[in-house]
Amino acid sequence: MSTTTYLPTRDHMVVTKGKRRNDTIHSAVVVSLQDVSPTTKAFDLQVGKTADGEGFFFSPGQWLDVFIPGLEVIGGFSLTSTPKQLVLTGRVSLAVKYSTWPPAHWFHTECTVGSELNIRCGGDFVLPENPNGDLVFLAGGVGINPIASMIFHLMEINYEHSITLLYTAKTEQELLFKARFDELQLRYPKFCAHYFVTEETSGANEPAGVQSGFQKRRIVGADFKNHSDSSVILFVCGPPSLIDLAKSQSNMYHQIKFEEWWTSA
Repeated sequence: MSTTTYLPTRDHMVVTKGKRRNDTIHSAVVVSLQDVSPTTKAFDLQVGKTADGEGFFFSPGQWLDVFIPGLEVIGGFSLTSTPKQLVLTGRVSLAVKYSTWPPAHWFHTECTVGSELNIRCGGDFVLPENPNGDLVFLAGGVGINPIASMIFHLMEINYEHSITLLYTAKTEQELLFKARFDELQLRYPKFCAHYFVTEETSGANEPAGVQSGFQKRRIVGADFKNHSDSSVILFVCGPPSLIDLAKSQSNMYHQIKFEEWWTSA
C-alpha cells in the first residue's frame, strides 16, 4: 500500500478557517465500510439529530470536520454522497485514502462498524444555487470525492445541460466510482466521462455505448479545448499541479471554482 504523508502546515482547521461551516456538531456512527481501491476505503455514517431535534444537512461538494475520540487532530474529508441519500437513509458517505495523517490512519486501521464520532459540514466548493448551463469537472485522485457528490446530485435532479468529467488517477484501480460513472453515461446521454491514468495499467473494458475509455497519460491543456466555452463553469479538485493547469486555461471558461483546502507531499 502506498503512503501519502501530509504536511503538518496543511492542518485542516487552519486551511479552512475562512470557509463557511455549519455551527452544529452532530453525532454519527459508522454503519458500513469497504475497500474501493488498493488505497481507499469507503464509509457510510448514520447521522444523529441534536438534542433539540435539529437534523444534519449539507450541499454537494462540501466536506466534513470529523472529530474522532482520542485524536487531537480534527479530520477533514469530502462527502461523496448526496443530500437525497441523506433524506432517504439518514446516512452520508466518505471515501478515505490511506495515509499517515492521524484521522485518515484511524479510518484505515482502527475504525470498525459501530465506531462513533462527531461531524460538522462546511466548505464553499459547491454548485451555483441555480446552475443553468454546461458544466465541466476536473478531478485528480481522491479529488474526485466532492465532484462525485455534485455529479450524482445533478443526475438525481435530471440536470438538462451537458456535464463533462475529466478524471485522472495513477492506475485504473484508483479511478474511484468509475463503474458508477460508466453506468450513468449509459442512462444520461448528456453526461460524458474521460479517464486518464499516469502509471501502467491493463486495457479498458467499457460497457457497450460508453465512448470515453481511458488514456495512459497525464491531462494536458489541449484536453480542455473540446470542453470549453465562455459560458461554461469548470470545477477542479486535485493536487496543486492539476489546479495550476486549470488556472492556465482560465480564459476559456466563464468561471473556475477550486477546492484547495488539501494537499500532499
